[in-house]
Amino acid sequence: MQNMLFNTSCLELGLFIIGFLFFARHIKNMKTFWLFLPHFVRGICGILIYMRLPKSYQLVDGLNFDDNEGGKPIGFEDVHQRLKFNLERIYFEEISKILRIVKIFGVFTIIAKFMDFFNFVIILNSYGQPGMEYEECTLMFLVLAFIAINMQYMVYCVLLKFKFPDYISKYIIEAFFSVGIMV
Repeated sequence: MQNMLFNTSCLELGLFIIGFLFFARHIKNMKTFWLFLPHFVRGICGILIYMRLPKSYQLVDGLNFDDNEGGKPIGFEDVHQRLKFNLERIYFEEISKILRIVKIFGVFTIIAKFMDFFNFVIILNSYGQPGMEYEECTLMFLVLAFIAINMQYMVYCVLLKFKFPDYISKYIIEAFFSVGIMV
């Protein structure tokens, strides 16, 4: 989950920077480039979220079990319930620290989807004008790459819902889409 967020954010930042280099060279013909700006903000927010999310070893360190009553062995169900409780506690503690960034990330995800659609329509409408081949191809590549990133992000979130049990997946999906109802 964290690697997908990091890789997607780095890819968005890299594509935006490459697009900006082309924009700096062909400013006159790449007016719709600024519609990609939500991807830049989303990439920065994604990196910030990645840096602040706990790593797996930090989750294990944060698990604390109550003292076992007199050293009696505990069953699998007891361990499962304690793990579930501790992971939910750690999740709520960590998500409360980064909730603002997660919500900004979610808002810019929605804005980026709309901007990509409008940018695609604008580019497609003016496609084929003589003398603008490089600019059109660059913009079309960028818009298709950003749309692919958005689609990959959405599909990944939906597949996580089926990967985990319901009591875990409801938190993960809400964190990905930054709804925050459960928080």
